[in-house]
Amino acid sequence: MSPQLIIMTVLALLPAAALMFYIYKMDRAEKEPVGLLIGLFFAGVGSTIPAIILEIFAECSINAVFCGVFAQGEPESFSSDASFFLYYFIKNFFGIALMEEGVKFFFMFLITRKNKNFNCLFDGVVYAVFVSLGFAAAENILYVYQLGVGNALLRMVTAVPAHCFFAVFMGYFYSRWHLTRQAALLEKRLRDYRVIPAGEPAFRTAGLMALTPAVPIAAHGFYDLCATIDSVLFLVLFFLFLGFMYFICFRNVYKLSKRDQYTHFLSMDMVLKKYPNAAAYVSTIPEYAQYFYRNQV
Repeated sequence: MSPQLIIMTVLALLPAAALMFYIYKMDRAEKEPVGLLIGLFFAGVGSTIPAIILEIFAECSINAVFCGVFAQGEPESFSSDASFFLYYFIKNFFGIALMEEGVKFFFMFLITRKNKNFNCLFDGVVYAVFVSLGFAAAENILYVYQLGVGNALLRMVTAVPAHCFFAVFMGYFYSRWHLTRQAALLEKRLRDYRVIPAGEPAFRTAGLMALTPAVPIAAHGFYDLCATIDSVLFLVLFFLFLGFMYFICFRNVYKLSKRDQYTHFLSMDMVLKKYPNAAAYVSTIPEYAQYFYRNQV
């Protein structure tokens, strides 16, 4: 391997490695097993293959609708500004963002949803980021090898962090879904044993599960749309949105890390806040009893 190729490889992998290290350090309640994280990273790397296939099919399908030809490549002209915007809106939101965030979510969910290590509030962020940065690292190597060092430096502060930010959104809702699901299971147990009344509305998880991929898809689609359309307005929107994501994601990572606790414990809090009269019974359940009198310890 030539020195230039080594430099480009390092530059391509460095931002993903730095962000993964940062997220790993912020996982304070209980570190995730290194083997699981390596597996998630390489699942993200592997997810680029189905993503590319799906993106090619989506692009050809969108072109078939707009141009009447099932083929790759962008149209040379559009009948109006509206059709131009609509084409790139559909392509970026549904042809790219949906495919990429969809495959990331699929692999993350497949590997972690029943994993015994998924037991803390911050874990969902860790899982999503490692899968997403595996994807970003593989994608970055392809771009950098094709376009050179200048592209590596640009993507170091734009595209790779953006993939991490999309993952923070995904991981936040994924953790909330997991927490609410545990609360719903405890609630069902209490209802089955008639500790709580049967008529009370149950904790709902479907909305959080839908938001887990939907929010990063929306953020990714808007990011790509702003980066794609060649105009001063969208260039300004691109940097404003990127700056907003830097602020909101690093702030939320810090806040989530600081509040990180076991979901087993937090789900019990959710249930007891809703059904305070169930406290006496919950304290007798072995898996919850060890946390029940935490404030007195």
